[in-house]
Amino acid sequence: MTTIKSVFITFIAFIVCCIAFISFTQKEPNTLHDTIVGKWALVEYFPKKIDTFSHKELIEIVIEKDGMTTGFMGCNMFRTTCRIYQDSIQFGTILQSRKFCNKTFMDMEDKLKKTLSRSSNYTIQGKTLILFESKKKLASFKKVDYVHEPERPGQ
Repeated sequence: MTTIKSVFITFIAFIVCCIAFISFTQKEPNTLHDTIVGKWALVEYFPKKIDTFSHKELIEIVIEKDGMTTGFMGCNMFRTTCRIYQDSIQFGTILQSRKFCNKTFMDMEDKLKKTLSRSSNYTIQGKTLILFESKKKLASFKKVDYVHEPERPGQ
């Protein structure tokens, strides 16, 4: 009986130590680095195809220090959260306005929503943010240093 008790106590102690180690070594996942904070404008989607989006410069995302992410998808505004840990990235549920636009703009919105929801990793090269799904490139964005409000459809 004492052997079973000793094994059980050792097992519990091991689990507690593992949990303590994990929580001690992990950073707060939503402490965003200044390099990713800011306004980003879409450059291109991958794989590279004939670009059917003539207004892709309208697509932008703004990532705040606290992880709140907002932007413009081509027709509607959106809001979500962004969680980062080292080189991994995760966007939360996307909330958006519900204005209806023509098929081209609605396709742009669908593509951005799919890109953000599939993103698992990122890298920043200079002023370029590249989103990946594992090792597969999804999209690249350029950092916008100034506030520029492009002409938006329907305005």
